[in-house]
Parts: sequence; structure tokens; C-alpha cells
Amino acid sequence: MRKKVIPAVAIIFNKNNKMLLVKRNYPNDPKNRYHDVWGFPGGGIDEKEQPQDAAIREVLEETGLKIKIISDRPIVMSCIEQTGNHVVKLGYVAKFVKGTINTNMDSGTSEAGWFSLKEISSLNRTLLTREMAKKAFDLIKNRNLC
Repeated sequence: MRKKVIPAVAIIFNKNNKMLLVKRNYPNDPKNRYHDVWGFPGGGIDEKEQPQDAAIREVLEETGLKIKIISDRPIVMSCIEQTGNHVVKLGYVAKFVKGTINTNMDSGTSEAGWFSLKEISSLNRTLLTREMAKKAFDLIKNRNLC
């Protein structure tokens, strides 16, 4: 049965205009389509939680980093997964504030790192990651947000 999935993700830039990606980890389910796949940190929105707050919370849980959302409106993109699920991603453009990457806090994250737009294009990545990265990069470049 199809379902609608609406994750909130953070598209985080550092001072070198590189974006933070996390590598998903499902050791008990290595056939999971997201196992060892790179994507923006983020996830589900809790009940009574604002989407941008969910993105901030997920970044802290998955990487230990503090961020600041720098754009009022999310980048919204959608697709149909191979499973038939309709995914609508809410991507919040943010800047890195402080912290050191620590993926030990979240068993669903095996690695995290900073990548250029060109580097993102060559990674094994989640759906819409490259497209959202390009839109976010164009946004900060054109509006001088970082």
C-alpha cells in the first residue's frame, strides 16, 4: 500500500560552501535501500513539532552539530520511490554554527562529512539529494546567505 512520507532535512553549509551529508546505516537490515547511502541529515516530524525544528533536532541527534536555519522557506521536492511511496522532502537551508561531527550518538548514521556540489554528484545518494543540493547552492550563491 502506498503511503506519503514527509521528512524534514537540513541542507547545511560550512564556511567553505560545502554541504553536510550523512551515510545511513542499517546493520540489521543490509538490504534496506538506504543502507550505506548518503543524504542530508533529517527525518520524521514528531507530533506537534514544526518541520524546521525537526530538521534542527535530527541534525543534532545524527551528527552532534548545532545549526541555524537561514531561509524562511524550505526547498520542497517530491518523488515516487520504487516501493510506490510518495516522498515529499522539506529541505531547510542552514549554516553550521558549532560542534564536532559525532555519529556515535545515532546507530542509523555511520559517517558524516562535508561535500562540494560536484562531490555530491558522484556519491551513492538518496533520492532528490543532488537536486536539492543544487537548488540550495544556487539560493545561497544568489542571495549571499552564508
